[in-house]
Amino acid sequence: MTTKIKFLLCLMLLASLTAVAQEQSSTSKNADKAAELYQLGMKYTGSDGNTQPDLEKAFEYIRQAAEMGHAESQYTMGACYENGKMVEKDIKKAVEWYKKAAEQGNGHAQLHLAVCYKNGEGVEQSDQKAEEWLNASIEQEKIIEQEMYGKQSDLNVVDYHAIIRSYDEFEIKEIFKDAEKGDALAQLHAGVCYYYANDSEFPYYRNIKQDYNKAFYWFTKAAGQGNLYALTNLGVMYYKGEGTEQNTKKGIDCITKAAEQGLDYAQLFLGRLYFSGNIVKQDYKQAIQWFNKAAEQKYGEAYFQLAICYENGYGVEKDDKKAVEFYTKAVVPHDDSAKTELAKHYLNGTGVEKDAKKATKLLSEAAEVIGSEANYILATCYENGIGVKKDMEKAIELYRNMSHKNKAYFKLNTVCKKWLEEKYIKPAEQGDVQAQLRLGEWYLEDYNKLFTRDVKKAAEWLLKAAEQGAPKAQFLYGLCLHYGEGVEQNDKKAAEWFLKAAEQGYRDAQHNIGVSYHQGLGVEQNYQKAFEWFMKAAKQGDPLSQHKLGYCYENGEGVEKNIKKAVEWYKKAAKQGHEDSILRLESLK
Repeated sequence: MTTKIKFLLCLMLLASLTAVAQEQSSTSKNADKAAELYQLGMKYTGSDGNTQPDLEKAFEYIRQAAEMGHAESQYTMGACYENGKMVEKDIKKAVEWYKKAAEQGNGHAQLHLAVCYKNGEGVEQSDQKAEEWLNASIEQEKIIEQEMYGKQSDLNVVDYHAIIRSYDEFEIKEIFKDAEKGDALAQLHAGVCYYYANDSEFPYYRNIKQDYNKAFYWFTKAAGQGNLYALTNLGVMYYKGEGTEQNTKKGIDCITKAAEQGLDYAQLFLGRLYFSGNIVKQDYKQAIQWFNKAAEQKYGEAYFQLAICYENGYGVEKDDKKAVEFYTKAVVPHDDSAKTELAKHYLNGTGVEKDAKKATKLLSEAAEVIGSEANYILATCYENGIGVKKDMEKAIELYRNMSHKNKAYFKLNTVCKKWLEEKYIKPAEQGDVQAQLRLGEWYLEDYNKLFTRDVKKAAEWLLKAAEQGAPKAQFLYGLCLHYGEGVEQNDKKAAEWFLKAAEQGYRDAQHNIGVSYHQGLGVEQNYQKAFEWFMKAAKQGDPLSQHKLGYCYENGEGVEKNIKKAVEWYKKAAKQGHEDSILRLESLK
């Protein structure tokens, strides 16, 4: 090859590389510009709490970003078109935007696209495509969760919440005095005070400024006297570079020394480090060794980690029976993760005899934490009648608690939506008064994320039920009229509906019509009638009406003044916690 040809080839290669570099640079700049436009659009929605909302501007900026290929903007465009927010509702356009974002790996868009395919909304119905996009969204969710786990499994300074959270200002001052005198435990606590000074859970730290240098200083002092918790905390600070130059090796050395000297907390953390491989090379066998040491000291978290290892065969032979054994040991009143995992084994009969009732009992305890996995599993149990009586409304409530998770959101918008359609919407349209009432209540309350709060629809359904004589619907529709929610404000009509419900013995309506007569809202003021209605509601145990009766007797409104009787009614209301009645009783002593 001649020198001239080689030179030309070099020029061509250089030109090609330059073009690629320019293209990459241009792409990067476009991505940055799109992200800026999206942030600007979101700002104009008023979401930052500082900017005056301008929805036209917001939509335009988000649209521009979406057309530049910004996935989150494309998803937002889809959501706007699906819900008719900032733009006229158009489900077909929503699907188009969801597809664009979904193809770029946006988990939210993938999920919404799955729901559209499942319900045949804006696209031809396809269970197969619904499943494909749902699985894609679940995979995205897993990736995010794994990233989050990587961050959460990071080391943290031992915070002694159980001890120090209860300390008052005087005790905190005493800690620093004792620390200066050389008390190792006080030095440890002083370090924790400086480390967590900005934590809202420590109200008495507000006079202390967060200072990692001082925290490091006190941990060093305490560790020098053999305090293993302080030594562990030093390890954390070395690893994170807090209060000192970052030194991962020194950090691991400190934690290892504390673990080797028998500190269960350090043993557990060291095990987690080897298990996750985030800081040291992943080594399941080493992890198990440290988990075992902590477990020998009956450290609950160590049992849980060992259970995971045996369940999945990490560093040991897979053994469901042993996994169940360790999950059982890990279960304590507040360990919801262990309860959930143990429940799965009872549901599937792995490593233990199948027992759906035991499973649902454990899940019910764990599901008290809103948004936990237990909510989802328990929801499927109620949906299908596994270990409990089938109860779709309970299932919906539990799915709602998990609706930020893709699987639960999908269930809410497919299975549950279909069930509600058959159970309530169709019957309501056919004149079923109870179904109409329920729909009215749900639209009023933003029920289960399937009914976004819509006071206009709420008022429409409540009116239908009210016209059929349902007292609760009459009362609620009266409230809509009184507050002008979903209908034009009208106290005269509100009083008419309160009266209809009150005459049927509905307690809350009796109180409200009493208020109407007492204040002259929509009716001519009439203290005597007000008193009569308050009496009816009070006899049914309504504390508000009991208080009103006390007021009437005290001031002689609608009845002869009688302080003794006023006190009697105030006492009845006070027993139910009515604060104004408690204050009136104090005044009348």
